[in-house]
This record gives sequence, structure tokens and C-alpha cells, in this order.
Amino acid sequence: MYFSYLNTKESAFYSGIAIKADPLVHDDIVEAVELKIPRGSNILDWGCGEGALSQRLSDLGYNVVSVDVAQDGFKAKSKFEPIDFNDPEQTTNFLNRYANTFDAVIGVEVIEHVENPWQYIRDLKCCLKDNGWLFLSTPNITSWYSRANFLIYGRFHQFEDNDRKYGHINPIAPDEMHYILSNTGFTNINLQPSGWLPRIWLCSDLRASLFNIFGYLLSFLMKQMKTGWCYTASAQKSDVESGGDKLSSEEYQFFWKKIHSDTVNDMAAVCFPDKPRYFNAFFDSIQRFAIARALRDIGFSFCGDTLDLGCGRGRWLKFWKKRGLHPIGLDISKDAVTRCNNLGYHALCGSVEQLPFETETLDVVSSITVLLHTPPDVKSRAIEEIVRVLKPGGKAILIESTWSNDPSPHVFPLSLDEWCKAFEQHGMRSVWIEGHCYNIVRRNLWQRVPFFDRVAISLDWVVEYCLMTAFKKKASRKAMQHLMIFEKKQ
Repeated sequence: MYFSYLNTKESAFYSGIAIKADPLVHDDIVEAVELKIPRGSNILDWGCGEGALSQRLSDLGYNVVSVDVAQDGFKAKSKFEPIDFNDPEQTTNFLNRYANTFDAVIGVEVIEHVENPWQYIRDLKCCLKDNGWLFLSTPNITSWYSRANFLIYGRFHQFEDNDRKYGHINPIAPDEMHYILSNTGFTNINLQPSGWLPRIWLCSDLRASLFNIFGYLLSFLMKQMKTGWCYTASAQKSDVESGGDKLSSEEYQFFWKKIHSDTVNDMAAVCFPDKPRYFNAFFDSIQRFAIARALRDIGFSFCGDTLDLGCGRGRWLKFWKKRGLHPIGLDISKDAVTRCNNLGYHALCGSVEQLPFETETLDVVSSITVLLHTPPDVKSRAIEEIVRVLKPGGKAILIESTWSNDPSPHVFPLSLDEWCKAFEQHGMRSVWIEGHCYNIVRRNLWQRVPFFDRVAISLDWVVEYCLMTAFKKKASRKAMQHLMIFEKKQ
């Protein structure tokens, strides 16, 4: 929303039941639930209020149990249980009865009311089945309006004196929410701004109007989640230990299948799903340039059967086919494989751990930022399989991350030495090693520069090609990725 002339947010109802939260938050929560939870599943609405969200989910076919301090005013038709969230005895009794029961647990505008948010998250987790989903929302104290309020008065919006009267006692910033979830056994964490916050808010409350305009003008210098009156969080309970914040073998497969089912843009599905087209086009361009130049310089014969691991929507199948090879794609996502086959390519659904090919039948196997996304045990078996299916003299062509400090839960990078050792110990020899993806500007530019990504990528586009020309066929500690070509010994 760009403009609003309302003095306050309008009251909203669902089936005659008052929505005791921003109605846009309810919309976002329901959309997330429908995306991840099949209808007919069991859902716990913890902190249900009058029951507007409980009734809405019940109408969609979910089996809902609603929980709040008292039943007075509860109007939904779902099952209700009274519980005081700050009473340990009541909470323990409830958890004993409902442990590992629900496919999803929802807490809309509740966590800011509890005395111990960490314990609150653990309690909700206890109610979830393994791989169940948690959906939360809370006021966004990093919005531009809240920051302007804090700058002048030293208090976050929605956590002032009047707000304490109705229980707002615990402001939680998005990065703190992510930290709590990641350290209490949740993965696939996603935080999104939500709720009503117009860019220009003109109302009879002069202070509110001025704060919003002032905050919006300063928002160009702000980091983190600066939009949204509130924000939502979704996270999945892990049934296995995956090592810190990294995804397990099962979780990474779910992650990529979901990316392909949810992402419309072909390039975003295989590069950075949350980035715009120009951002992904930059990485695609330097990858194509690096591979084409390396193959030309080593005198590569463009003929034979080529397997592209993690083929996605067919980006590299098109590349190899244009150069005279006979490409075959492999991906764990049925949606991605179907898309490739519809485009006229040959693609199979399968795992890198067990390639569906006879021994020594392929001339080339390519992995362009694919193996970096596989957990260590999967990566080791995948490398063995690559070596197995290659003919003597066949090439393994990879662009993979060598940035060992990548914090992303779906990235499992190796150092350049570790990549080389992993292939060489299986009878391969390196014929080309070249650093690229330096991101010099983006890694050093002041992040509060307006339109940061677009400015950084535009400058990096020039810098990257200059560096790749100057440091041709050279490894670099400054490079975040390396192009590696290995040849199977005769």
C-alpha cells in the first residue's frame, strides 16, 4: 500500500468473528498454511482470540484445536481449550496431552505477550509432529515507522506504555526470531514482512503522519526488514540432527523440490530464488563465459553424451546442445524434469547418489553449483558415481562454492583443496582450475547505498570480467567459486 488517509486500521471480521490482529497477517498465514499443510491435517491455534483464524482454517477443511487464556468471547466452532501461557503447570499438562500431535502450530500475535519467548517456542515445538510446521507473527520493530519512533522516544512502536496494558512486553526483531528458531530445532526458516503499513500515512494524528514520512525517507539507509506493520515466520521442525543450521539429506531434497514447485522464473529457480532477474543474469553470464573459454582453451571436443546434474529448468542442457553435445538432465524435482522434457530436452528424475547409467558410458558430467548444495555424505557418494559413469578420458566440469564460511543452511561448501582431493582420490586429474565470482564491489560497497544490489551488480559486471581475464586459469582465495575441470585417467 502506498497511501492511506485512515486515522486507524479498519476493524475486520471473518464470519462475524472479530479479527484480533491485522487482517493482512491472517491472509499471509492462511496462504502459507495452504502451501505447506494438506487439508484435513491437525492444526493448533495457540492464542486464538475470538477464533476468527480458527474458523477460517476449519472452513478450509483443517481439524483445529483452539487455545487461549479464557473461552469468554470465543465464537468459532472448533474445539477450544483454556490455558494460561505464562502458567507452567497448565502448560505442562497441555503439552503432556498433545505432544507430537499437530501437523502445524500457529501463534498469531502471541509471542510478544509471553514472559519467555524461548520457552514459548519450545512448547510449540513439543506439540508438533516431526517435520511439522510452525507459523508465527509479531509486531515488526524494525519497520521504518518503529525505528523513527525509537529514534525520538526510545521505544518501539506497539511497545509503548499504552501497549503494555494489553500485554505487549517482549519486542522481538526478525534476526532475533531467526536466531531463536534456528537454535530450538527448526529449519527451513522463512521471515516475511506482513500487515498494514502505507508509505504515506495521512491522518488526524499529526505525530503518526510525520513519523511515517520521516521513517520512510530514512528507510533507504536502513538494513533488515523495514517494511510491514508485523512480520510472519514459518519454520519446520526437524526430525533429525543436521549439524548446526545446515539441512539434513532429507531436508535439502524437500528444499529444492519446493523451490521448483513454487518459483515461476526459470533463472531464479536455479540461482537465487529471492533475487531479481538482473541479479541472476549476472551470475549466469560469468558462468557461461568461464566454461566456454576454458573448454576452448583445453581443446575440448564438443561431441558425446553429457549428463547435467541438477538440471533445473534446462539452463545448461540448452548450453550443451547448442555446442553439439547430446545432453541428458537429472534432477530430484519432478516439476523441473517435466519442464525440461516439455522444452524438448531429455531429462530424468533421480538422485546424484545413484546415477541411472551404466559404468563408463558418459563423456561429460557437469555440475554447475549443484554439489555444493548436497550434504557431505551425499556429496561423497555423488563424486563416486560421477567417476563411475565417466569413460576413461571423460570430463567432470564443475562450478562450485569454495567459500567455506557460507552460512546458508542449504550450502555445504568445500575448500578448493578439498574439492580437488575428493576427485583425485577417485582417479581423476585436474586440467583446469580457475577462480571466479569475486563480487568485489558487492562485498565492499556500503550496504546502505540506495538500490544496493543493482548498483553493486552493475559495477561487478565490469570488474568480474576484468579479473577473469587477468587471472585466467588461476586459483584465488578471494574467489567465492571456482571452475574445476577434472579428467578421468586412462
